[in-house]
Amino acid sequence: MRPRNTKQDVWWDYENTSLPRGYEPLMVYGAIKRSMEDLGYLGPLNIEVVAVEGRIPMDVLKRLTLTGIKFIPADGDDSQASDDKISERIDNWLSMRDKEEEVVPFIITGDKDFMPQLDKFKTAGFRSRGIICRKDSVNRVYFHGSHHLLEWSSVLKRGHEMSLNYHGLQPYLARQYRKHCVNSEEESRLKQIVKNMKPTRPGERDRRDEFRAWECLIRDTEEFAANRINELRIVYDGFLNLFPLCTAYWKKYAEHETRLGSAERVFQVYRWACYNCMYCVDMWRLYFKFALETYSDAILIRKSFMLAFGYVGVDSELRRLYLEYEMKLDNNDPIYGGNFSKAAASLDNIEAQELTEKRRLEAKITKFHYSPGPTTLEDLVNWHQLLDFVEKIENVTVAEVSRQYEKCLVACANYPEFWIRYILDMKTRGSMDIVEMTLARATQVFVKNQPEIHLFAARLK
Repeated sequence: MRPRNTKQDVWWDYENTSLPRGYEPLMVYGAIKRSMEDLGYLGPLNIEVVAVEGRIPMDVLKRLTLTGIKFIPADGDDSQASDDKISERIDNWLSMRDKEEEVVPFIITGDKDFMPQLDKFKTAGFRSRGIICRKDSVNRVYFHGSHHLLEWSSVLKRGHEMSLNYHGLQPYLARQYRKHCVNSEEESRLKQIVKNMKPTRPGERDRRDEFRAWECLIRDTEEFAANRINELRIVYDGFLNLFPLCTAYWKKYAEHETRLGSAERVFQVYRWACYNCMYCVDMWRLYFKFALETYSDAILIRKSFMLAFGYVGVDSELRRLYLEYEMKLDNNDPIYGGNFSKAAASLDNIEAQELTEKRRLEAKITKFHYSPGPTTLEDLVNWHQLLDFVEKIENVTVAEVSRQYEKCLVACANYPEFWIRYILDMKTRGSMDIVEMTLARATQVFVKNQPEIHLFAARLK
């Protein structure tokens, strides 16, 4: 298809086509934009995400709107509210559009209720129209009604390949840069140093030399730019982009933001840290110690605790923090209090499900944190034994197996064999979304210099 400077208008039914667990909302705009370019549409992209207010988590919504995606709240709170709102928006759009303007409409959905809208597009003279939907029976429903039919998971996968420009973040970052710029010459020099930092040579698992070089750069920057947050952000962002599992440096980054930035920026750093280290219990502990002192949103904090328990299990320190928080609400908050007994029972139930043999195997492992150097052969064997056991548990869920693999990859992130094993296991269980996201993380971040992961990726496709 010959590329055209055609505008694209997209309506996104979030409640039926939400984001996979762990997917960064900042990537959505770029993923959709690149998918449109693949189809030959190079014009402006307008995206409206529709959902009942409160159904999109606040941190997700904030990141989506940051890239230019517009949020449209649905009227009412029943299952049809979003569909009705999208239909209303499309009807208004059809009645008010400039008929001379070249535009292609798209709907992102996970249900089968939008055939009438596709028929309206066809009746209105749109030869090009499209649906982006989940990889299931919905595909067959829309096959004959749309000119373009894309799979949601394939579209999202494109987000991992994009630069800041495609994500729609470059204008925002440029404004922030100009707003906070203190020493542009020094920042330019630092950016060039970060850009030229030599990565580990292909085939090397030991990244200690690369790690030490970054440590020296961070130490030097902290010395000559101790009170200039922009310079500190440049080096920490560059380092943590390559070593996202280093919890100690996330903590240092947050401390600099606490000293020189704002509470919102500190919160953002911790959220990014938990997103990158979601199976690392130390990171969740740091996050909650900050959040409990700073934020009073009981719903957000409770959801965050449940998310943490889902990723790392019932850690004793997290359990203590959570129950103390619930007890505080019982004593001081008549609206959100009264949940302590229920919370304690819920945690007891989760702990009861932890198997004795699994705990015994975990006790043999000495390293649960990330380091750039090699992991001992004994620990590698112990991790394989633990994964063997978890995979064979009767009626084990995909989520439980995935959680164990992710905890393993915190300590063994430099070893392609564990990434390959994880991907093959999820493929066997039919979890292709996890397969695609994990393969992208392995080939583009954690073991991108290892030839075997790229050979494996080529064979997998």
